[in-house]
Amino acid sequence: MNNVLNDTVGFDAAIKKIQVDVYEALADVWQGDIEGYGRVYKNPVNTGERIPDYYQTSKIVTPSWYNASKRDYEDTYYDDSKSAVFCFLTKENDKTNDSILYTTDVKLAFMVNLEKIYPSLNERQDSRAQKDVIEILRNNDFSRFQIEGVERRIDFVFREYNTSNIRFDDMHPLHCFAVLLRVEYYLTDKC
Repeated sequence: MNNVLNDTVGFDAAIKKIQVDVYEALADVWQGDIEGYGRVYKNPVNTGERIPDYYQTSKIVTPSWYNASKRDYEDTYYDDSKSAVFCFLTKENDKTNDSILYTTDVKLAFMVNLEKIYPSLNERQDSRAQKDVIEILRNNDFSRFQIEGVERRIDFVFREYNTSNIRFDDMHPLHCFAVLLRVEYYLTDKC
């Protein structure tokens, strides 16, 4: 299922365009149930400790997607009932030289079960999964982003989030990676 926002502008419109294109293309390349999310937020989790509020939630942060139909946030970590889960991890600051065109760095993060997306292949196919995503992005007609690199392992991909409760490790058949993007957008973009 591709969890897309309906009425997007600016940065969210740029992300939605990439999200829809990637999801549709992956459905042709990978097998199984793929779960796609747009931009996720860094939501603090209350630790319940008796310390000042501003410390209480500062260290435990999870990537969460706002589900408008439920009016609540949902974690976007890997769901083992799915073949793959992807989401967009964003920075807190966007840059501009003219207050019209903005630029920001984004991680397009993937958590996949290689055996589910490539059921007919017996060997570990983590490089193939990365190649598939990069080729989809390179062939994307949305020209306002550049591929900056690839990051691997959950500790690196989610370094700004709490990963202590994740039982997902980068051992076969599981794989976590992110494609690093530099995205340009106009505040007036709509999708």
